[in-house]
Amino acid sequence: MKTFLLISLFFLQSNISFSQVAVLSGGAGAPAGSGENGANNMGLPATGLGCGGGAGSWWGGTGGAGKYGGGGGGAGGYFGLGSINWAGGDGGQGVVVIAFYNGVSFVNSVVLIEGSSVTVNSGITSAKVWAIGGGGGGGGATENDGTSGGSGAAGGVAYITKAVSAGNIISYSIGSGGLPGNGSINGAAGGTTSVTIAGTTIYGYGGGPGLYNDVSSPSGGSFLGGDGGVAGGNGYGRSGDVGGGGGAGIGGANGTQASIDGGTGANAIDVAGLFAACATAPNPTAPTLSSFTPTTGLSGTNVTITGTKFTGATAVYFGGYAASSFTVDSDLQISATVSPSAVTGSVSITLPTVAVSKPIYFVSAPVAPTIGSFSPTNAANGVEVTINGDKLLGTTNVSFGGTNAASFNVVSDFKIVAIVGSGSDGNVSVSSSSGTGILAGFTWLATTAAANIVFSTIQETQLTISWSNGNAAKRAVFVKEGTGAITNPTDNITYTASSDWTAKGTALGSSGYYCVYNNSGNSITLTGLTANTLYIVQVFEYNGNAGAEKYYLSTAINNPNSQTTATLLPVSWIDFIAKTQNDNVLLNWSTATEQDSKDFTVQKSNNSINWNNIGTVPASQNSQTVKNYTFIDTHPLQGMNYYRLLQQDLNGRNGYSKIINVKFAGQSSKVFIYPNPVVNGTFNIQLENAGTAQLFNTNGLLIWNKALPAGTQKINTSALNKGLYILRVVGKSIPINIE
Repeated sequence: MKTFLLISLFFLQSNISFSQVAVLSGGAGAPAGSGENGANNMGLPATGLGCGGGAGSWWGGTGGAGKYGGGGGGAGGYFGLGSINWAGGDGGQGVVVIAFYNGVSFVNSVVLIEGSSVTVNSGITSAKVWAIGGGGGGGGATENDGTSGGSGAAGGVAYITKAVSAGNIISYSIGSGGLPGNGSINGAAGGTTSVTIAGTTIYGYGGGPGLYNDVSSPSGGSFLGGDGGVAGGNGYGRSGDVGGGGGAGIGGANGTQASIDGGTGANAIDVAGLFAACATAPNPTAPTLSSFTPTTGLSGTNVTITGTKFTGATAVYFGGYAASSFTVDSDLQISATVSPSAVTGSVSITLPTVAVSKPIYFVSAPVAPTIGSFSPTNAANGVEVTINGDKLLGTTNVSFGGTNAASFNVVSDFKIVAIVGSGSDGNVSVSSSSGTGILAGFTWLATTAAANIVFSTIQETQLTISWSNGNAAKRAVFVKEGTGAITNPTDNITYTASSDWTAKGTALGSSGYYCVYNNSGNSITLTGLTANTLYIVQVFEYNGNAGAEKYYLSTAINNPNSQTTATLLPVSWIDFIAKTQNDNVLLNWSTATEQDSKDFTVQKSNNSINWNNIGTVPASQNSQTVKNYTFIDTHPLQGMNYYRLLQQDLNGRNGYSKIINVKFAGQSSKVFIYPNPVVNGTFNIQLENAGTAQLFNTNGLLIWNKALPAGTQKINTSALNKGLYILRVVGKSIPINIE
C-alpha cells in the first residue's frame, strides 16, 4: 500500500521536485584509527544504488553497509580491546526498478524497496523491470589476530521488457540484505528478488557472503549472475592489519581496498538503462539505526534503540547473538534485553527486507561483589547485620558462617542489610551471578533463654514478676490464668503487651496465654488479677525489629514458673492517702471492718520496686466500725515518695494496700544536733540534705564556715573555749553550749 501511494503521488504531482536515487560509488572505509578511537571506527555506508559499503579501519571496526543491492564491507580486526566481535557491514537489501513507456516514449520510473505489487496506470503500453538481489553481508573479525573479514558480494541483476496495459498487476518479492558476520561468524548471503510481469518471472539472486578472518586472506563473497543479467561484483578479502574490503557494486565490479584505510566500493556500471531509470525516480527512505543506550553493561541490561522505520522488526542482535527479548515501542524506538550469551559487538535490527546495525555494545565482564566491612561482628539469630561493600546489586544469597541469612535487603550497590539465622562462626559471604565476595571475622552467638522467674509483692489482685535475662535484645512475657500448655510465639509477629489483666495483650494462639510485657527489661507488675488464683508465666527471648522477630523457644530453670495470688484478707479498706505537711509527709488510711488484724507496717520506696519499712501502727484486731489511722514520715525523700501498707493478721497472713505516691518538693530543713550541751570536745550534725554550716560566738564573730554533705558529720570543738555559740545551718539558728 505504501508503494502504491508513492507511485500515485508521482503521477499526480509530477511537477514536484524529488531527491533522486543516486548512482555513486560505495562509501569509503573509516580512516586508520588510534588506540583512543579505534573501537568506534566504522566503514561509511554506501549512498547509491547497488554500491558496496566501505570497510572498517585497520585498527578494527565495523564494515559499512551497502546501498540497495550492494555488498556490505568486511570488518577490521587489529585493535586489542579484549574479546570484541567486530561486525561486517550489512548487505544492501534487494530492490525492484520499473520504467514505464508509452510506445517508445519514456513516461516515468519508480524504485521499490517494500510492498508486493503495483497496478499499471492508463497510458502505459510497456514496462521494463529490473530485479536486483540483496547484497551479501560482510564477514566478521575477531580482535587482534592480524586479518580482516571479507566483504559481501553485490546482488545479481535480472531484467526484462514486457507489453502491459492499464490495470495489469506487476507483483514482486524483495530479497533481504545479508546479515553481517560478527566476530568469528561469516556474513549471510543476500536474498533473491523476483518480479512477475505479464506472466513471466525473473530472479535477481542474492550476493554471496564475506568470510570472517580465520585465515590469512579471507575471501569476499562471489556471485554467478542474475537471471537475464550480469553477475554482481565479487567481495574483497584482505590479509594483514588493514581494513576489510569494500563491498562490491552491481554490474560486475568487484570490491576494493585502498591503502591501509578501509576500501571504497566499486563504481557502478550501467546495466541496460537501469541507472537512467533510477535517475528520474524518487529516492525511497530506508530504515536507520541512529543510537542505542546504554552502550555498555552486563547481560540482562535493557537497551533502548532509536532510529526510523522500525515497525515490522523481526530480530535484534547484540554481538551477533539474539536479544533475550525485544519490543517495538514505536516506529522510532525498540527496547531490547541483552541475552546471557551476548558478547561485545554491533547492535543489529533485522527488518523484513533489510538489516541495520551500529557499533558497538560492550558486554561488561562480570565483576564479583566485594565486602569491605560488616557490623556487628558478633550476632545471634534474628540480629540485623549491615554489610558494606561494592557490586552488591544483583545479590542472590547472603550467608553467615556458611548458613544462609534468614532474610536480606539489597539497599544499594554498596550496602546490604541482612538478618542472621541459625549459624556458626566464620565468613560473611555475598553471592551474585558475577561471583562471591567473602570477609572473615563473624562470630555467631547462640541465644540463651531467660531464667529464674520469681514473684514479689504478691497481693490479691496484683503481683510483680521478675526474671534473669538471656542474651537476646528483647523478651516477650506471656501469662495464663490457671494451668495449661503454652503455644510458642511465631517469628515475624509482634505481640502487644498489657500489664493490666483486665485489658489483656495479644493472645498466643488459643492457649489462653496473653502478652503482658514486650521490651528489654527484667520485671513487670501485673495488675487486675483475681485473688487466690494460679498464674503461669513464661519468658521468651528474641532478636529483630518489629515485624522481623526471631524468638528463642527453649526453656530454662524456673522458666516457666507459676504463682498463686494472695487470699483476700479480713480487712476492708476504705482509703489510703498521703500529703505533705511542713517538712513531713502525712499518711492517713481507714478500714471499714477488721478481723484478727494485728498491725500495719508502713513501707516507702523511691521507685515503687525496692521497699523499706519506716514504721508500724497497731491495728484494731476486730472491728465492725470505721477505723482511722495516721502515720507521719519525718524524713521524706526529695522528689517522688511511694508508700504502701503491709497488713498482717494475728494468724500470720498478710497482704498489701494499694500503692500511693506524693512528690516532696523543696529543701528539707531537718537538722539534728547531738549531744547538746557538747561534752568530750565533739558533737554531731545530722543533715537531711547537703548544706552549709556556720558557727558564731555570742558577739556575732564567725568562727568557721563548713560545706557539709547530707548525713551525719562529727564536729571537733576541742580548740574552742567553753561557752555559748550559735550554729546556723539550712536556715536555722541553733544555740550550742560547749562544756
